[in-house]
Amino acid sequence: MNGNASDNKRIYVPKDIALLLEVKESTLRKYFQALEAHGYTFLKNDRGHRAFFDKDVVALRQYVDLVQKSKMSMDSAAKVVLAMDSSDDLSQGDNDNNKNLPITNDKDVAITNDNDHDKDYVTKEELRNIIEGLTKTIQQQNEYLNKRLEERDRTLMATLREIQDTKKQIAVGSEQKKGTWQWLRRIFSGK
Repeated sequence: MNGNASDNKRIYVPKDIALLLEVKESTLRKYFQALEAHGYTFLKNDRGHRAFFDKDVVALRQYVDLVQKSKMSMDSAAKVVLAMDSSDDLSQGDNDNNKNLPITNDKDVAITNDNDHDKDYVTKEELRNIIEGLTKTIQQQNEYLNKRLEERDRTLMATLREIQDTKKQIAVGSEQKKGTWQWLRRIFSGK
């Protein structure tokens, strides 16, 4: 998976990814290395610092879910993520990745590189279940984020109303105070 700036608009740094995925940066570094060891390519500058695009974030989220929630080994999870990425590339017309997904029969898809000796096989049904689980997780996260944004908006509006009410009370109090002083001046000055 090669990221380039024309495909994606937003660029993330490792700290952003760690916050998004709720993973320590040191753990995330291990994940980057595992994915890169299996052929995943992240954008790097001339000093070797990684930058990430939206599709990298999706791949990393899938990887983290496979490792943490599905309890898959890091290598197996990397292979699944690469296979999912390869199938995306194939659906977009990129046939260079065919060698990464040799089909063994109608039911199984080998998720491995050609040079691996001990291959992990995952059935299409298992892969479909993993994708459905990831989709459900993403939907739950979206619902959570939407709920939090609505709460934030309600709190912000309530705070703005309180500020406006306070300003009105200050203005009314200021007018009353001004009126009281003028009234007292009239009384004591005899005018």
